[in-house]
Amino acid sequence: MPRKHGSRTLKTRALYAITGITVCVLLAALVFFAVRHLPEPAAPLPGQQTENGRQLRRRLLEQGIFKPFTGDIDAIRRRKVLRMLVPYNRTDYFLDGAAQRGLAYDTGTAFAGWLNKRLGLTGTRRISLLFIPAAPDDMLRMLREGQGDMIGYECLVPGTLPDDVTAAGPWSRTAQVVVVSRQSVPPLQSLAELSGKTVYVLKNSAVAQILDATARTMTTTGIPVRGMAVEGGLTQEDLLDMVSGGSIAFAAAEADKAALWARVLPDLQVHANAPLTTNATRAWLLRSDTPQLNTLCNEFIRQYRRTTDYAWLRQKYFSRTTYVADGGRSQELARLEATLPLFIKYGEQYDFAPLLLAAQGYQESRLNQQARSHKGAVGIMQLLPATAAASPVGITDISTPENNIHAGVKYLAHLRDTYFDSEGINYLDRMLLSFAAYNAGPGNIRKARRATAQMELNPDVWRNNVEKGVAATIGQEPVRYVRNIITYYIVFQLVREHRHIRDAALQQLDIAPHFTR
Repeated sequence: MPRKHGSRTLKTRALYAITGITVCVLLAALVFFAVRHLPEPAAPLPGQQTENGRQLRRRLLEQGIFKPFTGDIDAIRRRKVLRMLVPYNRTDYFLDGAAQRGLAYDTGTAFAGWLNKRLGLTGTRRISLLFIPAAPDDMLRMLREGQGDMIGYECLVPGTLPDDVTAAGPWSRTAQVVVVSRQSVPPLQSLAELSGKTVYVLKNSAVAQILDATARTMTTTGIPVRGMAVEGGLTQEDLLDMVSGGSIAFAAAEADKAALWARVLPDLQVHANAPLTTNATRAWLLRSDTPQLNTLCNEFIRQYRRTTDYAWLRQKYFSRTTYVADGGRSQELARLEATLPLFIKYGEQYDFAPLLLAAQGYQESRLNQQARSHKGAVGIMQLLPATAAASPVGITDISTPENNIHAGVKYLAHLRDTYFDSEGINYLDRMLLSFAAYNAGPGNIRKARRATAQMELNPDVWRNNVEKGVAATIGQEPVRYVRNIITYYIVFQLVREHRHIRDAALQQLDIAPHFTR
């Protein structure tokens, strides 16, 4: 909700508070989208009127929003940020309304708190935790290139790791990998019953290596099993969904995830009596040139995996269907798809990146036009009717989604063009400063920029500059506001691009097999 210029009261809307550490998805996560070679989203996501979403992401990277970095714990302490690569799915890391959730999120949060305590870091010396959503088949490359410090979820460890990658932990040495099918298939009592069958897996995954090894062994005994590796950024959950829907007959997956999804997806059967393996290893992965960080990870995992807190988290995410059941997720995605054409329309008209505008609308109201605040703010963009009706916006009726979004974007453009039109401010920072002014008021952001300059920082750059001035003069709420918008932008991009990839994969299930036995 925007503030009037002279008001001194901020709208308090902290979406979540984390005791003792700062956990957020920052601008750095944009690197995932800058470097992936993915098909373009179904709708263009221009950063300017002539710039599509991929070009915007590449330019953000070139502007130095995030650069690859390698270094052990001493270097991480200097940077005050630990970057965890995580997959975006309904068990490891995901958004639940406004809150971040998932086993990787919760264990990562616990690790960050433990790490700061272990190193005696307090106050401004503390290390913040940065989650970077990424596709599982991209993570090793991103880790090795310095785009993350660790792969921070319980991933199955491949049989062979590159020489420059090492495992920490492990979390488990007894993870099972199983075959799944529809209920119409008689329960498998042995893997020999897969003779002549095709089992789908994700290319370059540990599950694919396990199936490959199993298939080789079975071939020597005269039992041919054909493994089909599906490319293109899909997830285990996608394969399970494809089996449930009848698109493919068999797939291999981690047993606990398969069992969880079998309680939600119709007609999905887990063949637990004939596992592909019962002794797979789960661990965090790090670069080999970070031995100090590896030692700290080993120490934490060794302690934490025996706690009741960890046992409760496993139960929370793998014994309950709360988060994998669709719930309000479809409703929120439907709102995004319904409103995105309006954000594209007015984003192009006022020269804003449309999906960032949609992310702001999600931050304000969950894209709900029926939302009303106790201060009288209305609709998706949470504008006061008086603010919308007054100059320079001049839109008297904001009761419809189109007028509401138009008014919000027009007001945002007014803030940008009035207060942040200096040639020294790049396109992205103009947007972020405008978001902050929308939340805190332009007068407050002007004061924060002056304070930023007095701190010998750059008043034209948001991240790590005006951010600090805002925190010092106004408080954390505008900082959280902008960070949340970036978080939602990242997730919206990932969800939309992933849907595009998934639909393409469904149409191309005659991909040449990666390995055949």
